[in-house]
Amino acid sequence: MIIRNEKIRYVFLKILIIVISGIFIFRLADLQLVNGEKYRKIADNNMIKQVETEAPRGMIYSSDMQILASNRIGYAVDLSFMSVEDGVLNASLLKLSTILLNHQEKIDDTFPIIIDSEENFTFSFNDAGLEESWKKNNGFTNEQLGLSAKECFDFLRVDYGIAPEYTIQEARQIIVFREKFRDQSYSSWDPIRVATDINRDTVYEIDANKESLVGVSIVDEPVRSYPFGTTAAHLLGYAGKINAEEYVKESNSDKNYSLNSTIGKTGLEVAFEKDLRGETGKETTIIDYQGRPQYDIMNTNVPAVPGNNIVTTVDLKFQQAVEKALQDQIDTLQSSGAAPKAASGAAVVVDVNTGAVLAMASVPTYDPNLFTTTISDEVWNSLNVPSDDPVFPRPLYNNSTLTALQPGSTFKPLMAIAGLETGTITKDTTYFCNGTDPHIPTFTCLGYHGNIGVVNALRDSCNVFFYETGYNMGIDSIVNYSEQFGLGNPTGIEIYETQGTLGGRDNKTDEWSDADTLNTSIGQGGSSFTPLQMANYIATLANGGSHYQPYLVEKILNTKDAVVFDHQPKVINKINIDPDTLDLVKTGMKKVATDGFIASSFYGFDHENIGIGAKTGTAEYGNNSVENTSWFVGFTPYEVPEIAISVMIIQGETSANAAPVARDIVDAYYALKSMDDSNNAKEVTP
Repeated sequence: MIIRNEKIRYVFLKILIIVISGIFIFRLADLQLVNGEKYRKIADNNMIKQVETEAPRGMIYSSDMQILASNRIGYAVDLSFMSVEDGVLNASLLKLSTILLNHQEKIDDTFPIIIDSEENFTFSFNDAGLEESWKKNNGFTNEQLGLSAKECFDFLRVDYGIAPEYTIQEARQIIVFREKFRDQSYSSWDPIRVATDINRDTVYEIDANKESLVGVSIVDEPVRSYPFGTTAAHLLGYAGKINAEEYVKESNSDKNYSLNSTIGKTGLEVAFEKDLRGETGKETTIIDYQGRPQYDIMNTNVPAVPGNNIVTTVDLKFQQAVEKALQDQIDTLQSSGAAPKAASGAAVVVDVNTGAVLAMASVPTYDPNLFTTTISDEVWNSLNVPSDDPVFPRPLYNNSTLTALQPGSTFKPLMAIAGLETGTITKDTTYFCNGTDPHIPTFTCLGYHGNIGVVNALRDSCNVFFYETGYNMGIDSIVNYSEQFGLGNPTGIEIYETQGTLGGRDNKTDEWSDADTLNTSIGQGGSSFTPLQMANYIATLANGGSHYQPYLVEKILNTKDAVVFDHQPKVINKINIDPDTLDLVKTGMKKVATDGFIASSFYGFDHENIGIGAKTGTAEYGNNSVENTSWFVGFTPYEVPEIAISVMIIQGETSANAAPVARDIVDAYYALKSMDDSNNAKEVTP
């Protein structure tokens, strides 16, 4: 009985071994013979994928430590090329595109063939050379360079294996993505970023369909954010996605840029790019044959390191007050009809004892948040006005540093200093003004001032007095003093600026004449200066001749708040100005605000205890169709100056129209100063 049981067990065991072996053999045959090619591709396409993680850019703060530029976490869609059949890839790309469009996400669409609602095909190129270059880059032969937009589209549709059942618009959606693979020669470890800052509903739908979305992944990305919108937009600038030219330029940089990187474009964002950009991190992931992440190799991950933080010289509330004063006045001039063409301008406030820029405003302005993700063509075209004409309103243009115009009579305080210091005039010198210049009668004055000296000539802005001063002094001395005050030369500020033009022999192609000298003497002719240069010139005058380099960044802090850069005021040059000269010029400027043309704008101001020195200017543009530029420059307090101000309103018609902006700025400065003093007093009170 025992023997029989053993035989049964032996037979059962033998059968079990045969069954198991059969299963292994069957499975092996399935793997190697029936589906061998399929599984070979799967195995080959399971790979290690190293993803670079963008570091958050450093923060930008106001001087009172309010955040002007920061980062928030957003979600982006990356697309990696996978070695799958065209049919599978095209279906996946169409599905992705449909999800993004249904959620009204902005797709980075650079495909240059446009199809309208009536299925008309056109190229978006405005240059035949660009069209030919695109065709060559996309595999078209020389014989095919003459193909129309529709013929090129049909060629690509076949080339990409897009099935006939797809509509024309669906085929275009697919080609938008397929072109990116070809354009950038991306491989599976170099993902394409096709959409940025997508909303959570989009993330959820993509995640729900991840099984059918080949090579699609959702990644976290730091998105640049400007909490106060348009405030300080021109000095902050903006950051956006790196373009091909920038990528090539930065390819040897130690900052490790990728084609998905964010980079500074304008303003402080680009000027301090090396400081603001952090250190890129790396994450290593195993992905399957469809590009789906499987798991992380955590011990090889390198975390991203945020960039350094920047503290500017600009006080947030004061900056907002200056911007409001400028915009409100321009709106008033337009609506009242006082200067209906006034649509742009600038205002700058500088610390006269350091060169620190306390406020810098430019109108019209823009919201830099528009550039943190993909910007539409419509919005871009509305902001990027294609004009080099300085009187044309350009939202992206910083009028404070980039628009140089004739200064008009605001140049006269410099002329007075130059005349007095060279001995051309004295405090007792008078010239007779009967409305025309005695040497060139076609040069006129707006008044009939009779015998007038330097103080009242500044108060009344007498052209004849300064014509004669310039005529007797000569252009070389005018140029010399203008250069010492920094006019017509770059100021050295951190952000991009134009140097303007200094009227003189070197900037005139034909022979210099006495008429040129007279024109230059009253801030006309070949001279053109920026509002920043004008504010800095007045700051130099107000402090007694120390010409500081203006600046916007006070400190740079690392991620541990340690100071890695601390700005020290820099004196570019020292102008020797006799105290008596300075007293005469300042007295004339004080009279402008108390007794002169703009006294009404400063009615009620505390002239006795605070005081202000000012000069206005109405500068002709040189074109009858363009209205005059309205200027104001000044400093305050009068006895011990702290700030210098310049205001420019393009096509403001008369200098009286710039003065109210200056009054609002001065009032805001003292109101905030009083508030700060009060708060400081409370802090130290036991």
